[in-house]
Amino acid sequence: DASDFDLAADPPDLNVLDDTGGEDDRTLDKLLNGRNVTTDDVDMWLAPLDWEGRTNVVKIDFGSATRVSGLRLWNYNKSLEDTYRGVRCLRILADGKEVSPTGGHLVPKAPGVDAFDFSHLIER
Repeated sequence: DASDFDLAADPPDLNVLDDTGGEDDRTLDKLLNGRNVTTDDVDMWLAPLDWEGRTNVVKIDFGSATRVSGLRLWNYNKSLEDTYRGVRCLRILADGKEVSPTGGHLVPKAPGVDAFDFSHLIER
């Protein structure tokens, strides 16, 4: 249940950019809205890459010791032309200790269509 933990990101979304006027719908809450197999970007999260020279970070705080056996990802999938916007490689840290392989996890691009479930599962 998404209410059982805190979710944060830095930068949080495109609304940190001056030219969005704070009205871009692709906000962090979309990571948990349950609408994953889609090409509708209103159901996706998007944040600027290397904003102000910072590395993009998503943090999940479960508030207490929690066993996590996997992470299922749906990469950015608005259209075939926009699939380059998705994550390419990610590192996972648990309690500050890296649990990813050397170089991180490579995440496949989304297909740019919503005809099938294109999720990517990272398991421990």
